Amino acid sequence: MKQLKINVRPNRVAVLSVLCSVLLHGCAATVLRPVQETDKDTSGSFNGRWLGEVISTAPVQSGPGNWRLNCSDASGSKFMMVVNDGVVNYGSPPDQASAFINSDGKFRIESPLEEEVKADDSSVESVGNGKVTLIIYGSLASGKGSVTFGIAQFSNNGCTSKIDFTKV
Repeated sequence: MKQLKINVRPNRVAVLSVLCSVLLHGCAATVLRPVQETDKDTSGSFNGRWLGEVISTAPVQSGPGNWRLNCSDASGSKFMMVVNDGVVNYGSPPDQASAFINSDGKFRIESPLEEEVKADDSSVESVGNGKVTLIIYGSLASGKGSVTFGIAQFSNNGCTSKIDFTKV
């Protein structure tokens, strides 16, 4: 079994970095859908600044089809989000990403990165569409969530880390 290497580097928006190696063998996992504007929270109960801290990354993760991802541990990485009137924001302009948050505190932010992953030259398989999207999702009400560096060819599945959210 030949190893496929994928390197993902952070851009201006991404504060977390992930290095992935892709191996043949595995199955896919998916992430939450974005909240629709009609379902956004209007109570203001989540308004404020929120700290996200990566608490764990599984070193080997399943991808779609016959792909397995070897992911670097991002534990301890921290980032800030701001919630205002049912909208959660990550990053700062011009790279700011926004999403709606519902009354249960659930949200999903997607931020396309400039990075594109490719398999190395010795690979028997290739990555046709390696565009990377940073996806942060979870529930501020429970204080739990995840961050995924999603790969376009894999329907934005990729290396995922668990996050704890704390209001600051």
